[in-house]
Amino acid sequence: MRGSRLFSILSIFLFLASFTLLNSCLYYGDLGDISASSLNIETIHPSWIKTDGLVSYWKMDGFDVGTNLASDSVGSNTLQFFGVVSAGNFVPGKINSGLAVSNTAEYLANPVSIQSIGLPSFGSDQTLSIWFRNNGGAYTGNNLFLLTYPNSSTLSFAFSSLRSLKATATPSVILISGATVASVDDGSWHHAAYTFSSSANKYSLYYDGALLLEAAPGTVPSTSGSPVSVKLGGANAGYSSELDEATIWNRELSAGEILGIYQHQF
Repeated sequence: MRGSRLFSILSIFLFLASFTLLNSCLYYGDLGDISASSLNIETIHPSWIKTDGLVSYWKMDGFDVGTNLASDSVGSNTLQFFGVVSAGNFVPGKINSGLAVSNTAEYLANPVSIQSIGLPSFGSDQTLSIWFRNNGGAYTGNNLFLLTYPNSSTLSFAFSSLRSLKATATPSVILISGATVASVDDGSWHHAAYTFSSSANKYSLYYDGALLLEAAPGTVPSTSGSPVSVKLGGANAGYSSELDEATIWNRELSAGEILGIYQHQF
């Protein structure tokens, strides 16, 4: 009798232990304690990678041989490298490889005569997100995104010569400009994001996961329609920068989602 009871207790203990282990393996909603290096986040999409509304994603992991084309991993907006390609353009990125640009003549943009498709129109919900690292040279400002619209107007998401993150639209309309960010050229990888919410009628700037500034539109620019071209990079002469994981969403990501991108390095 005693042996039978002992066996029953042991069986129950093993069942509970197995259930607990299985449950811990199945639960992956919070990956905050798992280092990014232990995850292949190029091929899996955990809950913290927000793929809904993601319309273009350039990983910067190299070009097609002979064409200098960088594929769009989720859309059809393949970009081309402009400049003289060398081994120095391919650098260790925030994730896998990154792209180094060292002057105004080096950047990614639409191939000649090919227009972008499926990107959010100006004035609609959107998010621009990118990792960057600035290295050396006299600081004179640095381009992250430059979107061009059908009437040749533009939306620029960039750093000013005073190291402040800003978004501007032609003709010469500052949509939003944040405070000076001293660490922008410290040689480390940083994350920057720009969002617009049509329902709340506000622009937002984020740096390393933190909200820098929110602002309502002031002067309304002449910019309209959906972008017909995208440009990534194109730093000022004498300055070098590295770019990685450039993404565009057709919705405004929340502050929590952008913090998640920064914390999990997507």
